[in-house]
Amino acid sequence: MSNQVKTNIERGAQTLMGLERASSMMDIKKLERQEAAVIADMVSKGFKNPMEDEGHKRCLMSTDPEGRLLRRFITKLTFGGKPPVPGQVKEKQTNDDWINESLKPAILQHGGFKLVPFKDESNVIVNGHSRKRCYSEILADAKTKVKLFKLKEYDYEMPWATVTSVYVLDDDGNPVNVSPEASAAYNFVSKVRANPPKENDQYGREAAITQVDMLYKLDNQCMGMNPTGALLYDEEDSNNEATRAIFDNIMDELYNKKEFTDKGQRTRIMKELHKDHSVVKDIGPAEVNQAAAIRGWPNGLRPIPTGSKNKTPTIKKIGEWVSADGKVLYADLATAGLHLKNKVRRYLTDRMMDGTLNDIEEVKLTITVSGNETTLEGLNKARKTWLSHKDGPEKMNRESATLRKLIENIEAELDHDSEYRGKLQKMPPVTEVTFVEQLLPEGTEAKDPGMNATWDAQRERFVNDDKKGLVL
Repeated sequence: MSNQVKTNIERGAQTLMGLERASSMMDIKKLERQEAAVIADMVSKGFKNPMEDEGHKRCLMSTDPEGRLLRRFITKLTFGGKPPVPGQVKEKQTNDDWINESLKPAILQHGGFKLVPFKDESNVIVNGHSRKRCYSEILADAKTKVKLFKLKEYDYEMPWATVTSVYVLDDDGNPVNVSPEASAAYNFVSKVRANPPKENDQYGREAAITQVDMLYKLDNQCMGMNPTGALLYDEEDSNNEATRAIFDNIMDELYNKKEFTDKGQRTRIMKELHKDHSVVKDIGPAEVNQAAAIRGWPNGLRPIPTGSKNKTPTIKKIGEWVSADGKVLYADLATAGLHLKNKVRRYLTDRMMDGTLNDIEEVKLTITVSGNETTLEGLNKARKTWLSHKDGPEKMNRESATLRKLIENIEAELDHDSEYRGKLQKMPPVTEVTFVEQLLPEGTEAKDPGMNATWDAQRERFVNDDKKGLVL
């Protein structure tokens, strides 16, 4: 190939690229003009300009980690039509308290929406989940329906603004090609930025966990901030500083350094990420009851009342879970802490005060230790530590044994016909502790068989049932 021919080919390619760039710029200019016309129509109909609202503007216009402009464009305003479907950005899309106490009264007072919610070209909600729910609830109530719109000509049809997918624009305003994963991430982030969750709020924290998880699933490089695609939290390396720096950068970018800036809040969010990669089991009432059943204990689940909307089983309350003859008290302590003292000891003291404590001969417990442990070695160490802790069952049993011995000595001194004989109350011992299995199995092999400890009164120690009496 001659140099002249090669030069002509190169010039032709450059010309073609230039024409494509010009065409792309013309498309953007056309979208800008179209958007301006739609916004003018919105304002003429009594709605607020979305570019004058921080949340709506962030949805339409923000930047990526490289500083490039991320842009959605409004293409039309419609009323009614096929209802758009939810576009998930939170585990729970709407907050009942906020809707009932703030949003719905504001809509009724205004006589409709101040701002038009957005949907995309596939009829999926971009922002406005709460407004859509409010609108439906208001129309369903005859008393509130008549208050809804001052603009009667719309005949109660809900307004929607259709927006494009996100365009990534360079410094000259030209569209930039990005990977499908990055494109999905940019579209998702624009939804989050429109209505970020609030810090110091359980609902908001759960939303943040869901949003960071979803961003990672859409694009594990998180718009270039996590170039290796590694997990943003690793249970096996929970204090990795490099991973924490990446996570903090993503949080800053996602929430514009305005929400979830507290280090403790971020740590709690980080530890809840990637549950689908976790080796730790989710422990609920069913798992606790299963562990108890293996030990031959009676059913510990409360019956679900007929007609109840809540079908989630719960563990029986303290005093409800007992053996058929009432001589064995069973209790689930949930997680290690002061539950033994505050739940079990308090209940036994109440029984002592009403003179019925002697009906209980022994106590058996189920418990889950710290959820931060991801190895069997770490779990078993935590289990042994809890048994011998100053607020644990070993100390409680030793104290109870001392009191029982004292009462027995007193009873030995009583006359045979004393009114106090048989009425002095004795604190029963904790005879068994079942530690619930906490690690997911690998294939068919259990990584954590749990642990069963029984009380050896002679040695005044708990011993491991599964290891032939080994002292814990």
